[in-house]
Amino acid sequence: MRARAIGDLTQLTDSEFFAEVAVGLGLIIQNARRLHDSADVLAQAGRNHGARVLHALSEEEASKCLILLDAVRCPRQPTDRWARQLARFNHHFPKGLYARACWMRPATLGQLQEYLDLYREDFYLDGPNDTDWIYSNEILRRREEALYVDYTASDEGHTWADPGWYDKVPLLISFEPESLQIAGALYDVGISSSEAVAVIAEVWRPLAMSRDMGWGERRQLNRQTLECLESQGLLQDCASTEYQRIVDDWPFPLYDLDLSMMKVNIESLRDRQRSWTPDL
Repeated sequence: MRARAIGDLTQLTDSEFFAEVAVGLGLIIQNARRLHDSADVLAQAGRNHGARVLHALSEEEASKCLILLDAVRCPRQPTDRWARQLARFNHHFPKGLYARACWMRPATLGQLQEYLDLYREDFYLDGPNDTDWIYSNEILRRREEALYVDYTASDEGHTWADPGWYDKVPLLISFEPESLQIAGALYDVGISSSEAVAVIAEVWRPLAMSRDMGWGERRQLNRQTLECLESQGLLQDCASTEYQRIVDDWPFPLYDLDLSMMKVNIESLRDRQRSWTPDL
């Protein structure tokens, strides 16, 4: 068996691709929900570290559903863009950016890129004065700090990072992560059939993703997707809040956005630290 073979989906015909994606979507959502339910059980038992880990994993797993759906919304040409979108399925950083995109409220697709850029730097300044300390990328650092013991280096010297301190921090996580709420709503209304996946492609693939595409146009396309599913008898009966969540919250497609890590010159950050003065 060869794991991480998501790129092989590019070798399939559309009908084969839609069928495979439909199966994957269902499995991913079920797994994300199991992880979240287990996180909730651990949180109620006071096992806060384990709860936090499973909560984060459920968020990341749900992001994989949204990445697959963006591969469906993405035109197959150019092939390198389509392959790049599918490759995001196996990488923690783009999955983290997808999770962040779910709770952002940009006015346009271009503004969404600007918002995501704030989380793409490999190093950044933060602290009480916004310049006190240099941190590594927030998305990856927060993920790894919750999972692993590590030996770390900073301007103050070396130390061991211990995720055990999370056990002392109660985490109220009865709510689902935003990515799971959106992906779960899409699953509940019926997108995990090959016919429904084909409808999503039919609505979205012909569109050019202009950076000027606005919030209202995105909502209208989300609504149009649901209407097309309903017209073909593919829309499942759900609470009206589920349909509205999809219309309002299913993000812009991200396949044309840059989700790579941005390299930052650490010396430039040190220059900013040295030149900082308190506001008078």
